[in-house]
Amino acid sequence: MLVSVIIPVYNAKPYLENLYGTLDEQYYKDVEFIFVNNNSNDGSRELLEKLQKKDPRIKLIDEEQQGVSFARRTGFHHANGKYVMFVDADDMLPLGAIDSLVKEAETHNSDIVIGNYEYPNRVDGRVQKSNIDFYQYQHTDVELSHNLKTYPSTLFLQGRNIWNKLYRKDLIQDHFFVNLQLNEDAFFIARAFLHADTITETEKTVYYFTPKSRGLSSFHSHVSVLDTDREMEKLQNEFHEFDPEGKYDEAFNQLMLQVCNDLLSRTYDNLGDTLSLRFMVSKVNDNTRSNANMQYSRSL
Repeated sequence: MLVSVIIPVYNAKPYLENLYGTLDEQYYKDVEFIFVNNNSNDGSRELLEKLQKKDPRIKLIDEEQQGVSFARRTGFHHANGKYVMFVDADDMLPLGAIDSLVKEAETHNSDIVIGNYEYPNRVDGRVQKSNIDFYQYQHTDVELSHNLKTYPSTLFLQGRNIWNKLYRKDLIQDHFFVNLQLNEDAFFIARAFLHADTITETEKTVYYFTPKSRGLSSFHSHVSVLDTDREMEKLQNEFHEFDPEGKYDEAFNQLMLQVCNDLLSRTYDNLGDTLSLRFMVSKVNDNTRSNANMQYSRSL
């Protein structure tokens, strides 16, 4: 089963050889590596051209529209695999990552497989592990299931990153890729989780994450609250159409609270954006309080 690994690239030359080394060393060999160059001017493209001459599995695509979502969508359009995964150019994969994800997907016929990831602590640099364990949130009166869709309230716990997951390619649709400069992963994940039938996890570490200070996945000179609010409205309508009984309301509200929390962590000097953000937060909180079936909640 071919796996397409999609890597958006923006001025990532210092990281690309390390990343490629971890891709090349994977045990799983039925792969293609799709690097999408997004207007880099630091020699990233030239380095990728050299790597491509050595490794025919590398595809090098150019995307002129600036932004990580455009780059990922372009890479997706060029993907030929049964499965796809997304990797940021300044991160890496541990040995056996793709193999572990594919085995889990094939064993359980999974649409999405979620794995653990490791990252350096921002305070002292020590390596930490995400330790995703959705089963600790499952209710004792429900039979244990490998399919996380059985427990909708747990769907987005530790799970709103796009990159520590394997996706069945035909699950993904173009509108999953939203043009936001912050939290674009959350909207992709929400739609992928909504449309998936089977979501499973592996306890193995499948990703090494580096806290971002540069690159496409961290590029946002200004974050439009209004754009985020519009995307939330679209997503909410999609959830209501797909799930008229509201069994995913709790998961949706919790994810949107996390999006609001990310926006609140930024400083806004524009009064309109500040008022829009307050209004957006109040709407999400109202939805959360009105959900009589809430079993898990957080407050901003």
